[in-house]
Amino acid sequence: MKKTALALALCMVMTLCCACTQPQTSTTGPEAKSTKNTALPTSAVTFSVNGRDYSIKVYDSWDAQPIMLDDGQWGLTLTPKAQPQLKYYLEFYKQEQGFGVCGTGLEEEKTVIGGMEANVGYYDGADYWSFVSFDCGGVSGSLTWGIDGEGDAQQIGISGFNAQAMTMLGFLEAL
Repeated sequence: MKKTALALALCMVMTLCCACTQPQTSTTGPEAKSTKNTALPTSAVTFSVNGRDYSIKVYDSWDAQPIMLDDGQWGLTLTPKAQPQLKYYLEFYKQEQGFGVCGTGLEEEKTVIGGMEANVGYYDGADYWSFVSFDCGGVSGSLTWGIDGEGDAQQIGISGFNAQAMTMLGFLEAL
């Protein structure tokens, strides 16, 4: 099931990449909604990690805020405007640190996202990922998510937001 979900997410990314070569048309009604869902991220956000600049494209329907934590992590908080209680954390680590998780109930899959080798982690048989760890420009990073307050991942549509977050991650680049 996890492999199917990952394969579907990767197919969506590939489909979206192909869509950028086709002319965009303005529509109204039900067609406008489906066109909006397949749009590529358009707003470029630039931030620095250890003196090196990085850029990522973000959907206009998401907010991006820079973060710098005391323990040496840098990056962005990405929040879908439609679900402000859902937060994605794109974080980078100092060389002596790295991303670590509990292994109980964890299944990981290796993949490539935007040219970066990555590990995608699923817990307890879930059909949606909990984290993505990767290396970008020689710096270790992760993409995780959390829900502020009460909320159920399935009820807020985590699979759809995870697919969008994964698409944005595919546009991450070291400058």
